Amino acid sequence: MSQPQEEKCRLGKKMSGCATENCRGPVLPAMKTARPTYTALFGRIALILGGVLAPVMAPAHDGSHVTRIVSDVEAVAIAGTRMTLSLAVSNYSEEDVVLQSVTAQDADATAIAPVLIAPGAQQDVEVTLFFQTAIPGIFTAVLDFGADGQGPVLVMN
Repeated sequence: MSQPQEEKCRLGKKMSGCATENCRGPVLPAMKTARPTYTALFGRIALILGGVLAPVMAPAHDGSHVTRIVSDVEAVAIAGTRMTLSLAVSNYSEEDVVLQSVTAQDADATAIAPVLIAPGAQQDVEVTLFFQTAIPGIFTAVLDFGADGQGPVLVMN
């Protein structure tokens, strides 16, 4: 009489090592999944930057306001290389702004006294520019509002 043959699974292993009778292969221990290193690195960088920058960004908004100023050229008077501008400056922000000076490229400007413009108000300002060369047909004058920044106004003659 012949000896009974050992049952083997599809991969040739003894059935005793298989989890079920319909074995598809040996039972493997669960594998750990590894996170890609760049994901871990970026996560750490984001955490560090968030902790460092958050205190810096918060005070930037304490008491700050958005300055909304509209400037228009109402009149232009030219005599040689001298140009006198009549400007209407409107303040649509919630805080006072102070116009400190007006400048243009290749021109010297008359000094103006600081002009306080209240919220919702409009001030007319007259400034004279003395150009070193012929007056350009189109140029930009820059209005300086000190801590509130600068604003351009397009001038066409």
